Amino acid sequence: MSKSFRVSNILSGVFSAFVFALVLATVYGVLLSFTTLPERRLIINLIIILSVFGAGIFSAHRAGSKGLHHGLAVGAGFIVVSLLLLAILRDTPPSWLEILQRSGFSLIAGGVGGICGVFGQGQSNK
Repeated sequence: MSKSFRVSNILSGVFSAFVFALVLATVYGVLLSFTTLPERRLIINLIIILSVFGAGIFSAHRAGSKGLHHGLAVGAGFIVVSLLLLAILRDTPPSWLEILQRSGFSLIAGGVGGICGVFGQGQSNK
């Protein structure tokens, strides 16, 4: 395992965050379609948090060190790509509050995930 900051780990982390988010959003969409479950912003925010948290773990675990840096970078990458996709796909721009809220969730979840990923790395070697 390399002990340096690698962009490839960040890119794979951002990609995995979007894959996690797509899978969770698909499950949520199916549940919305076939049940009387109401659509809630809380669930959407949880999907973002869980996706970036899992990707932070994945990225930092692959890196083996600097978990906080890798996790924050994954969160930041997720924010940038999400904003680009929102600008392309959405008719109306998101509010500043929505952008700040999701950015905060992504950075915190990525950072905590990165720390957990490195911590898990140390535990598996024992």
